[in-house]
Amino acid sequence: MSNHTHQILRSRPDLAARWDDREGKATRWLKLTPSKDLNGNSEEPSESAIQAILNTPGRLKELRLRLPDVSWWMNYFSQHIAALSNREDEVTGHFWQSRFGSELLETDSSLVNCMNYVDLNPVRTGVAETPEESEFTGSAKVK
Repeated sequence: MSNHTHQILRSRPDLAARWDDREGKATRWLKLTPSKDLNGNSEEPSESAIQAILNTPGRLKELRLRLPDVSWWMNYFSQHIAALSNREDEVTGHFWQSRFGSELLETDSSLVNCMNYVDLNPVRTGVAETPEESEFTGSAKVK
């Protein structure tokens, strides 16, 4: 939707705990928070940036906790979207109305129900006739 977002996230701290320091933590982190070139394009993680993380045990410990954390992800996502939108609108200041809400989906049926809600939300609100026609769903066809 144009004024809010729905995301279905799966956190797997058990898998994150098995990641090695180089590929699982340092490289993933740098791909999630990339450096930009002069044109604003994301750059691949450099060996020196990877080594800087690997040589800082406290940073590795922090990343071990952050990478599988849904609250941290939402904070990072929200900051990114707010910065893009404020830059586009040439404004500064508070962007999001409130903190994100979350719902634990413990069963397959609760996951399917949530996925249906998210995909059908633009249809229900009259923004699109089908999920495939909506630019706001994962069902949308890339143009």
